[in-house]
Amino acid sequence: MDPVLGGGGADGSVVTFFDVEGTFPQNEGLGTMAEFLQILVDRHEINAGDILHFAAAVSAANCPGSPQIEFWMGRPPASGPSPPNLIPNPTDSVETILNRFAAINIGTVEVVALLAAHSIARMYVTDRTVPGLPLDTTPEIFDSQFYIEVLLNGTTFAGNRSTPGEVEAATPGIFRLESDLNFAHSPLTSCLWQQFALQPGQVQEIFGEGMFDLSLVGHTKSSLTDCNDVIPLPLLMTTFPHFPPGEGFSDLQLSCSTSSFPTLTTAPGPVPTFTPAGCEFPGVPSCWFISLTTMSGTGGGNAVEATLSDGLVVALVTDTQTATAESLVSPASRTAAPITKSTAV
Repeated sequence: MDPVLGGGGADGSVVTFFDVEGTFPQNEGLGTMAEFLQILVDRHEINAGDILHFAAAVSAANCPGSPQIEFWMGRPPASGPSPPNLIPNPTDSVETILNRFAAINIGTVEVVALLAAHSIARMYVTDRTVPGLPLDTTPEIFDSQFYIEVLLNGTTFAGNRSTPGEVEAATPGIFRLESDLNFAHSPLTSCLWQQFALQPGQVQEIFGEGMFDLSLVGHTKSSLTDCNDVIPLPLLMTTFPHFPPGEGFSDLQLSCSTSSFPTLTTAPGPVPTFTPAGCEFPGVPSCWFISLTTMSGTGGGNAVEATLSDGLVVALVTDTQTATAESLVSPASRTAAPITKSTAV
């Protein structure tokens, strides 16, 4: 939603009108999510905007340390797709991103706290050659490690090269976004960034408030119904601020001179490494799923469609537990070649 460009705010239009919004570069890779949520919308008496925010709150609750995000329902159906280019890019400047959020009344403190979503995030489309890499070393825990680790001196790219929106990270297999690094060092946000690095409880609280504020964009609280009792209570945080193995105070690159940064403990053990997720096939380095289509398959299974990083399409015939690659189909020739490797979905 934008005061000038329009849009319906937090109305689930990305699900209802994915045929349009799915073409936006910022929404690349959301096809599976949109298709799955649309199935729930079709089966139950619920609008896309409500199921989208319900899914976000429940998903976050699965991560220890996450806040219990408020969920209110009763949004009307989306009346049309969002205008393009309302979602910030990792190549955007700090000022551009802050201005975009300010247009929907989300202030700087909330924006920096909302970036904690990257604490439990994985990258799939910025660099398709290394899909599924995390943005910090504790990707299953909602904590402040993300803020600490972005402050560490970057020495390595996650893939074999730099891609637009990517900068060097300190730990092999960690994907660092250009915009995150800029927020860590901008005069507008660097002190807040360093503060959040050491205050996971504060991040948790403000992140929860920010997520709820985002869910109200385009709506009024009085028009919705409180359904917070259906959101599970997340487990407590199981980590404390620390340096990852192999890193220490001397590796920090600090830009806020008015905020001291104490010496933290360094986690024991070897330097962690992370490898791309997704699936692997002979001669193909990696792939990433963009759609799940239920069809009649061999032996009564389901066909799952995936798109490889080089544009080829994989047809997977599945049973209830595993998926076996039966053929590799080229969209250009539509000819199949046998594949022997199996992969779990």
